[in-house]
Amino acid sequence: MRKKITTLTLIISIFVLSGCVAQQKKAPPLDGGIYKSFDQGNKWSQRVGIVGFPQGGSLVNTSILAMYFDPSDPKTIYLTTEGAGLYYSYNSGESWIPSIGLNKGLIQALAIDPKDKCTLYASNTESITILKTTDCTRSWERVFYLKEKEAQSITALAILPSDSKVIYAGTSLGYIYKSADQGLSWHLINTKPLGSKIINFFIDPTETNIIYLLTEKKGIFKSFDSGLTGWDKPLPFACDGSEKECQKNLLPNSNYNYKDIIFDPAKPQSFIYTSDYGIIKSENGGETWSTLMLLSPTGKVTMRAIAVNPNNAQELYYVTNTTFYRSLDGGKNWTTKKLPTTKPPSDLQIDPINSKILYLTLRIPPQK
Repeated sequence: MRKKITTLTLIISIFVLSGCVAQQKKAPPLDGGIYKSFDQGNKWSQRVGIVGFPQGGSLVNTSILAMYFDPSDPKTIYLTTEGAGLYYSYNSGESWIPSIGLNKGLIQALAIDPKDKCTLYASNTESITILKTTDCTRSWERVFYLKEKEAQSITALAILPSDSKVIYAGTSLGYIYKSADQGLSWHLINTKPLGSKIINFFIDPTETNIIYLLTEKKGIFKSFDSGLTGWDKPLPFACDGSEKECQKNLLPNSNYNYKDIIFDPAKPQSFIYTSDYGIIKSENGGETWSTLMLLSPTGKVTMRAIAVNPNNAQELYYVTNTTFYRSLDGGKNWTTKKLPTTKPPSDLQIDPINSKILYLTLRIPPQK
């Protein structure tokens, strides 16, 4: 009898244990947040530690949208997130602190006053409001609220470097708002929307009255008078006469999403323009374009982010979902490294003090 009971107990135990094992799910890898490289992308390590009250924590499961360096203090870095508000670091990203007054919700855009490091502007949860802080993120006040136009959000913010009283805001429908008094009052610049989400404003570092506006689907708009005019039509995309690849593939009549502009500080009116298709370059303010040849198959992979060394435009980096690409000769030759994460990249930045240091931020894709 005792033998039968022992046998029955063993069978039940095996059944229960096997059931538990079958129900266990593989835990997702803890490879999110932000990575930092000290050797131009050869090796990466996570920098996700959170300090502050009431307790510390980690950014490993935080979906990060973008990274911003303080123009007057490059050791100060800000992270905008999906759902977790704003974070900042005072030690070049070695540790992170949550903004007490803005520690939850979606932060879709951020602008830092180049003349006052404690003054910032951010679009908050649902991105229909612009908030302002003048005490280094300790407290925030609302300075703008989208009420005139329905079903849109604030997707871009910029401050004029030559006059930080001037602020620009762009929306998901392509409307542009401007303030000339540090956010106290705002007016609509374009009564006719651009017809595409505004991704960002880029102010020419050599001629600050020239403003480029990047949209998701309509290409680039350019203003020569600090935003008063120039929003009626995008720049024409005329390829350099010798550029067959550009003529064949890379004009924005396609369905590609356009992502970024990066200026070459050594050459006035020179910049590169990226999409999830590839990269094109202009050296005359967008009048003509040429294609930058990439190692990844043209149009076959999604380009997530790009960075160019501001002190040496020959140093180029970009990332796809799985791979890090590096060129030290202006895109003629490329080397690759597998990314240290399974999460999709959201931003790639070069440290303003030491150009060998790179930062990679990551999003957490929505669960299906």
